[in-house]
Amino acid sequence: MIFHSTIFLKAKPSEIDPRLILFGIVALLILFVYFSISNALTKKKENKVKEQQIIIEASWASEEGKAFFEKIKARLRNNESAPVHSIEELNGLNDLSKESINSRFGVTDKKYEYRIPLALEFLNERYKAETSELIGITEEQAQTEHGINLNNDELLYEMYDECAWFELKRSQQRSWNYHGLGLRIPLGGGLSYRLGSIQNLNPNNLFEYKEISKGKVFLTNKRIIFQGESENKTVTLKSLLDIEQYNDSCVIGKSTGKKPIIKFQFDDAAIFSRKLSRLFETV
Repeated sequence: MIFHSTIFLKAKPSEIDPRLILFGIVALLILFVYFSISNALTKKKENKVKEQQIIIEASWASEEGKAFFEKIKARLRNNESAPVHSIEELNGLNDLSKESINSRFGVTDKKYEYRIPLALEFLNERYKAETSELIGITEEQAQTEHGINLNNDELLYEMYDECAWFELKRSQQRSWNYHGLGLRIPLGGGLSYRLGSIQNLNPNNLFEYKEISKGKVFLTNKRIIFQGESENKTVTLKSLLDIEQYNDSCVIGKSTGKKPIIKFQFDDAAIFSRKLSRLFETV
């Protein structure tokens, strides 16, 4: 005889205090309200800071000062140069110090105290690069002051810090995004340069320039010398065909080989191209 037995287990529902459920719901609502208010306050504070920045930026100088600064910027973008004493808006100033210039154009916030004076300095330094006597130092001086070796008949005229050397790696097609006047200006000895503005390098592009090294650029009466952290490069002035000058860079056109790009700091690209064109005339 086979006996079949069935055991029925009666599940006992868990007993949860409804007050705990209510407490949890209230706690979640409180947290939601807290974070919503906190985010709203943070956003409001950020918007207020942005509004204040916009107000400060809009009133960083007098209307005359803002108009003057835009005029100077336009001249810089057009690759112009000018001696600071020739600028009409500065007539009547007892001196051309930063304080005097800022006082003339209503600049009181220290955050903006170099905006107009630096733009004027760029214009003036370009003019000096075009007109001032070029004075070079000898091989011995160059070795002592900069630790660079020159040839016996070579003079060092300029040194530029914090530069970068780029070379085309995969194709003759450049991947730099640039814009500008597209104007080729003839210089001494047949050398010429084009104006524009290199913006950035696209690392995902199949055709690209790669940064070879960061370092210093030395300009002599014979060569462009790049003394890099990992590599050194040299271009003789005799091999130059043209320069494409951009806001922060120069593309060096040579009679042989690929065109390297030298990226400079501040307004050094404009100074470099001017002095290079003058030294090219002596080759």
